[in-house]
Amino acid sequence: MAVRTHYDIDYDAAVLAVIVILQAAIDDLQADVDDLTTNLAIVDALVDAIKAVTEAEGVLEETGGTITSVLGSEITVYRNNTPAGVFSPKIVRISMGNQTATETVTIKEYYRNVDGGGLELYDWKTYIGAVTAEGINVRLEPNRFGVEVTLLLDAGTPRDYRWEGLYEV
Repeated sequence: MAVRTHYDIDYDAAVLAVIVILQAAIDDLQADVDDLTTNLAIVDALVDAIKAVTEAEGVLEETGGTITSVLGSEITVYRNNTPAGVFSPKIVRISMGNQTATETVTIKEYYRNVDGGGLELYDWKTYIGAVTAEGINVRLEPNRFGVEVTLLLDAGTPRDYRWEGLYEV
């Protein structure tokens, strides 16, 4: 039988005290890990929600150019005849800076309301003579099946008209 000394007993008590302290530290670390796991799950859910919103948002696209009017002829300024998927026309801007006192033009707005149907005239506006503003805006309505904006030179000399169309896909 081994004889235990006072030193051995103090040593065992010290080791036991360290073990108790270490176990408390491990328990605290586990609680912190559990809190982090919960918080990361919340952040992950928020990131997923943000991603869903940003992926659903459209991207603004642009097209444009210059057309030359022809007396008595309706010229297409902008057309998206059969949009694929999500499409939201926004605006067509037409520069009227070249128009003089002798020109009269009519801007027309057409929409297709059913798949495979024809374009239907929805709105128009006539501009007579020099236009006070350098440009005009044709605001477009959301449409799934097609849209077109035209320019008709009713009177005067053919002129160049710069234009820009903005749409969201």
